[in-house]
Amino acid sequence: MSKEQRQEFKALLQSQGGSHTIGRMRSLAREHFGVNYGSRQMQRLARGLGKVCVGFADESSQQLYGNSARLWSFERGLVKKVNTDRKRRNCFGFYALTGRSVLNSIGRANQETMRQMLEAIREANGEAETIVVVWDNHSSHLTEAVEAKALEMGIVLVNLPTYPPDLNPIERIWKQTKKAISEEAVIKTVGELEKIISTTFDHCCSKLSFARSWIDNIYNQVFGNHPILFSDKL
Repeated sequence: MSKEQRQEFKALLQSQGGSHTIGRMRSLAREHFGVNYGSRQMQRLARGLGKVCVGFADESSQQLYGNSARLWSFERGLVKKVNTDRKRRNCFGFYALTGRSVLNSIGRANQETMRQMLEAIREANGEAETIVVVWDNHSSHLTEAVEAKALEMGIVLVNLPTYPPDLNPIERIWKQTKKAISEEAVIKTVGELEKIISTTFDHCCSKLSFARSWIDNIYNQVFGNHPILFSDKL
């Protein structure tokens, strides 16, 4: 659905009142907009229709490392070089529990880049009245310019303590991304590297399991009137 269609869909659901099953929402989307969403697609869309968008942000440098693999062969000592150059792609990611996730390639992680990334999050979640961005206290996250941009766009910044990899679920997504890169035998171009990063990031962001403890112990406690109903299938 386009942004305009999502707004129309939200108004349609509100006009009918009460709660809606995912199956009912799929039927309405098919009937009124001619789109046939699967259950998981509709669950992601439903999370984006809320007034509050909550997610986790972080930067990561995805890099190829020179590796070699010993292969079984009738020839002795056969070794295959894989990913021998050191291609690199710096990324900014936003893993949304409610709303839409964001992945962008970036240069330096300075305050201007962070201002641009907040704009990207807001653009992706234009229907949200408030966006909560949870990230670490890197110096580029703490400047007056970044805080002013967040205030301007209705974004609430929550800074985690120093060195909190276990507190930010997006770190687990970066770990999965690096694993996907390491499993590729040869990545010839930066474009191929970007595709692996994007595909893996999108797949991981379609799941809530990376943030289950946050959902159970924090999100559902704070937003008790609109909890996320966690499913092991997501």
